[in-house]
Amino acid sequence: MASIWERKKSDGSTSFTVRWRNPETRKQEGITFSTASEAETLKRLLDANNQSFEIAQRAMVKNQTKAPTVAAVIQEHIDLLVRPSVGTVHTYQTMLKLHIADVIGHIPWTSWTTGI
Repeated sequence: MASIWERKKSDGSTSFTVRWRNPETRKQEGITFSTASEAETLKRLLDANNQSFEIAQRAMVKNQTKAPTVAAVIQEHIDLLVRPSVGTVHTYQTMLKLHIADVIGHIPWTSWTTGI
């Protein structure tokens, strides 16, 4: 089980070190963060993934991705159309709802564009 060690530095600030035992090497490892929330996030991910830092790191990076979803980019395109007819907007919205939103709409746009 991972643990968090809080440490006061000489400049008055606080650092938070997450420590855990690597399941493969059985050696203790640690990473220091400047905020308690970052440390708590890593601790929870390590505990949920059998102390595997690789899995926890991938989850943290994925969680920090602020890229819009495919559905959000398409919706923005529809919203930015210049003088579209009511029928065009209705058709595009219907296509987004029926063919994209539930299928690939949740995928981050950066994942979609790099996969092509």
